[in-house]
Amino acid sequence: MKWIKATDYKNFNLNSCVMSIGNFDGLHLGHQKLIDELLKAARSRGLSSLVMTFHPHPLQVLKPHLQAKFLFSKEDLSQQLEKLGVNYLLEIPFSRELAAMKAEDFLTQHLISKLHPQEMIVGYDFCFGKNKEGDVHFLQRKTAELGIGLQVVEAVSWRQAIISSSRIRQALALGQVQDVKQMLGRY
Repeated sequence: MKWIKATDYKNFNLNSCVMSIGNFDGLHLGHQKLIDELLKAARSRGLSSLVMTFHPHPLQVLKPHLQAKFLFSKEDLSQQLEKLGVNYLLEIPFSRELAAMKAEDFLTQHLISKLHPQEMIVGYDFCFGKNKEGDVHFLQRKTAELGIGLQVVEAVSWRQAIISSSRIRQALALGQVQDVKQMLGRY
């Protein structure tokens, strides 16, 4: 797997790919389902798979007072994605300016013109752009206009609740290590 760090992002371009976007903290079972769909779609189209993430994490820029704790380092994420068979991990430099960018501008400037995705695989709650205006409905409309495939992956639940990185962090804080292992699907 090739890891394109934020410092090298400016010079990176792809002719075509199947991609997903997110932070993937912990790469829990919900993330793994999404990555599995990404890899299936890339194989069926004969294209590279790409996972786009942000550095630093958006919370570190937008809410530094929270002193957010994370389940995974970028190195951990890179190792796990490589084990799963992802071709590229691409970090985008995250800033207040990027956070203020309209969803349509982000889609055009950072995805379409640089990566030329043939299909996007996103989670049910995915959103991006200023005020989170780029939600799944926005993507459904824009990808249809652009002739790009879109697959929305539903949530994965465990014990009647959706698995999320924040739920795992909470379980970890409560010392519920076995629950954490179940939601991560490993360890």
